[in-house]
Amino acid sequence: MKQEEKEFVDKLIKPLTNHFNIQQEVKSKCGKGRIDLVLQSKENDNIYFGVECKKPDKKRGEEMARFVKQAIRYTDYEFLTSKGIYRKIPVVLCPPLSYNYFILNEYEQHINGELWHKDRHNATHEHHSFNGLLGQFNVGEIRNLDKYYIISFSNKIIFSTRKNWHTKQIEGIHEANYNKLITKIYDNTI
Repeated sequence: MKQEEKEFVDKLIKPLTNHFNIQQEVKSKCGKGRIDLVLQSKENDNIYFGVECKKPDKKRGEEMARFVKQAIRYTDYEFLTSKGIYRKIPVVLCPPLSYNYFILNEYEQHINGELWHKDRHNATHEHHSFNGLLGQFNVGEIRNLDKYYIISFSNKIIFSTRKNWHTKQIEGIHEANYNKLITKIYDNTI
């Protein structure tokens, strides 16, 4: 892992350790892949995510495509989740490509001689069209929404650190959405 990417991963791990047990650089059973992180939920030890990271920078189209292609490939691999146990796990990208790299042009306007585009959603909205697109390939994203972060597939929240305004508890894992996702991954329905 390149140094700049490692620094990004190290920074990402800090907030994740509150909610997940984390393994770094986990090889696939077939030996063809190595995912940056495997997260095991502290809430439910049967819930796992794989996180594929890249250095957050100004990626060109080919670099974004390789990032997504790698994640799609990893959705078919089994990763070591606990001693001697390999399984397919949901794969998420970090940094997210939604909004940061792709926008859905809702409106455009000339300002000071430049053409500016407005996305359908603001940067902290839980939904984004590109997340929906990635979800069709069984890939999700970790998205920082300013005051909390989510793990989202096809705009369905699987995990959230948002606090419920009524109970003041962190929402955590959405088990029904996770179970639907796992079924989709194992059925390999894209």
